[in-house]
Amino acid sequence: MKAQSAFFIIALVLALALAGFFAFKAYDKPKLSAEDKKILRTHLLENERARLMKDAEKARARRKTEQQRKLEEIRENYERVRAEEIQRAIDKKKVEERRIAGRLAARGGFATLLSLMDHAGITTLKSPGNYTIFAPSDTAFARLSKPRLSELQDPANRDMLKNLLAYHILNGNFLLKKVKGRKAAPNALQGEVLHIDGTAEPVTVEGVKITGSDIEPTNGTVYYLDSVLVPPGILHPPPEPEEE
Repeated sequence: MKAQSAFFIIALVLALALAGFFAFKAYDKPKLSAEDKKILRTHLLENERARLMKDAEKARARRKTEQQRKLEEIRENYERVRAEEIQRAIDKKKVEERRIAGRLAARGGFATLLSLMDHAGITTLKSPGNYTIFAPSDTAFARLSKPRLSELQDPANRDMLKNLLAYHILNGNFLLKKVKGRKAAPNALQGEVLHIDGTAEPVTVEGVKITGSDIEPTNGTVYYLDSVLVPPGILHPPPEPEEE
């Protein structure tokens, strides 16, 4: 009896399996029409186009961000370099202001001397180093006759002007307190000897009174003069007036 029941169950299972198999084989998958395929293809193309456009937009955004980053970097570099240039210019101006030329310009009254120095191409008063200058004031140069001043400013006489100005400059820091009560004869840059009389009151150089001093410049010392020092043979005598 049990054997018959088992056989019956097995037979039933096989029958159901065969029925399912044949039902699956008999199943006819639905087929898409040409219009449906066209619609599906259009839909897929639109999706692909939308995806490509989205990717392109992302790429443009990335490029824009990169360009903005580069522009920002360029701007920051420019501002940094510009700030450094400005700071260097400020530092240079501060250095120049502490040198002899800067101190004379700030004091005022020595425009003629500074102008002639530039005209002669003498940069000693602006340069680093250690110098002493006997600086004639504008009033001192005004005491020269106009023909002589014109002669100094003539480009053809540049060497003569350089010799005249170099006659006012010593190489090194010459302090008058060291010659107080005695005399000294240092050599000017021009080559001639300058006779300094420390026994006079005030001290004189080549007989010209020293009216003041400035020991603050970073490149030397300044002594103010109310007359121009003129070495022999530098300036030609002024022309004689023509006879009528």
